[in-house]
Amino acid sequence: MADRTTLDAQGLAVAFGALRAVDGVDLEVAEGQCVGVVGANGAGKSTLLNLLSGAVRPDAGTVTVVENGRSHRLDGAPGRARARLGIVRMFQTARLVPDLSARENVELGVPAPRGAWLEALGLPTSRRRAGARRRAAEDALARVGLADRAGMRAGELSLGQQRLVEMARSLASGARILLLDEPFSGLSRTAREVVASLVANLRDDGVGVLLVEHDLAQVRLLADRVVVLDAGRVLAAGPVEETLADPEVVRRYIGDIELEIGGGLDDARPSRPPVAAPTPVSAPPDLHADRTAVLEVRDLRVFYGAVPAVDRVELTVAAGDGLGIVGPNGAGKSTVLRGVAGLLTATGSVRLAGERLDGTATPHRFRHGLGFVPQTLTAVVDLSVEENLRLGWLAGSRAQSFAEAMERVGDLFGEIADRRKDPAGALSGGQRQMLAIARALVAGPRVVLLDEPTAGLAPVLVAPFADALARLRADGVAVVVVEHNLGLVRATCSTILGLRAGAPVWSGPTERFDGAAAHEVFLAATAPARTGPSLIEEEHLSS
Repeated sequence: MADRTTLDAQGLAVAFGALRAVDGVDLEVAEGQCVGVVGANGAGKSTLLNLLSGAVRPDAGTVTVVENGRSHRLDGAPGRARARLGIVRMFQTARLVPDLSARENVELGVPAPRGAWLEALGLPTSRRRAGARRRAAEDALARVGLADRAGMRAGELSLGQQRLVEMARSLASGARILLLDEPFSGLSRTAREVVASLVANLRDDGVGVLLVEHDLAQVRLLADRVVVLDAGRVLAAGPVEETLADPEVVRRYIGDIELEIGGGLDDARPSRPPVAAPTPVSAPPDLHADRTAVLEVRDLRVFYGAVPAVDRVELTVAAGDGLGIVGPNGAGKSTVLRGVAGLLTATGSVRLAGERLDGTATPHRFRHGLGFVPQTLTAVVDLSVEENLRLGWLAGSRAQSFAEAMERVGDLFGEIADRRKDPAGALSGGQRQMLAIARALVAGPRVVLLDEPTAGLAPVLVAPFADALARLRADGVAVVVVEHNLGLVRATCSTILGLRAGAPVWSGPTERFDGAAAHEVFLAATAPARTGPSLIEEEHLSS
């Protein structure tokens, strides 16, 4: 149709030093279409979005927007020129103003009319405009299920909720072409369903969507066609099912076993009928004969102001054990880990190998064998991969030499070890996630706390990561995982703790976490809190 907006890229290329991040990519997105972009970590997906949104200038190629039959060359234009034409970008990590409310952050995305600066004068027309912006923001928040969080400071929201606020801001922007960078990352199953419905409605309402995403279930559900990137080049493109079944795509990106992100309770399944029997994900080792708890947390409480974000949570984890913490966004999962790590003020007791750690600073806890991988990426981008890893080693117990620690990293994360001399800033988001995990492990922890460790990882890497966790457990390291990928939790953890509204609502062995348990944790309107320690202790610390 001549009156629709189309974003067209031809021959896009950009290099960073010797690295060809994007190399000759052609892509077209029109209003009313959803085009998926997938590829391994470091394939160039986020860099492609940077080129399309104007954050990075291409070395070669063109970016053109066709609007109402008129063409606008944008490959040399700034991002604001693209925004005026309705090209809107949602980033991989939420970019909110933490001291503004959720509603105020969304209002920043509402297009400002000419003369908006006159609102400072408080004229009646200006007040009506401000009211319209407020209503548009509140409507967008209601569409993502956060109407009751509109007045909360963005910095007080969970990271999953912050991503939903970012999505609401995109909805309020009036976009014609929406560039989404992993919008499902870090979201609970319920929140993913909300976002999937929103994206489908936007597409059906005539908005063009470019969806960069590792959750292949969502790509299959939403995309009309898909582009697969590999080392900056187009590996395959075309209809979704046909393209994702391409043997080369399966080999390089999906793998033979797909731990479906956010799937059902039986998440470990073949991604396609296998040509040969696939190598299975390693089963978690049996609980060690030594039933001594290495991590004991009692009566943990964390408050945000007068509101308890975590209320009387208790954990008991033995050496070599695996505990998965699950629950909807905002349930307090990340807050539990940060409270145990000493990054938030908390009450209650924390013991590591019998030593009381509550009241001590985070560096002290790290030196005594507690490792922590936060949900947000924390690499020092100006340092090399090896220098980042050395920082982790220096912060730990140093029970082994740095060379020995690096050898272990090479065994678990060969891709990171191979890039030890590269600057961390040159890594993709998924590769930085692997670096963050490796940095915690070189410290030689007895217990490692992992907050959404598979966020940003390509599907082909999720099963090997599950194997790496199983190997850690086999070496006697206790693992506590906060994760929305229930397939990974079931494959790597022997015990599950379900949180809702900051309180325990379910705890027990993984094999008992069935559909009824999942409903209690994720879907029940009200769930009576159980005392988690009794179940965990009875099941895992008694003979």
